[in-house]
Amino acid sequence: MNHIFEQIAAERKRQDEKWGDIPLLGTEGINYLGLSRQYPDRDSLLNTGTNCLNRIENGIHGWFDVLLRELCITALEDDPIKKRERAITVCAVGVQIIEALDRQIEGG
Repeated sequence: MNHIFEQIAAERKRQDEKWGDIPLLGTEGINYLGLSRQYPDRDSLLNTGTNCLNRIENGIHGWFDVLLRELCITALEDDPIKKRERAITVCAVGVQIIEALDRQIEGG
């Protein structure tokens, strides 16, 4: 099990290098199509992922946009090896959100 946490930590480091310091929030104005349903369909996941990607590409995103995009991509992936890799990314983004909240709580 430790290798899973090591993989998450390595992905967190990669994210810092890729994204730098982006805001925690940034989900205002996005329509999370299909996610309120118990079992969202493929088109809803694609639409949501595309909306998040557009926000990311336009620099109006936060970690929740990144998380939602990664969740959509993971859910749509059919290959179990790639799905596992994506799940590691989802976990690492979750850790980033927790770290950002801790900084917010601590006032820094």
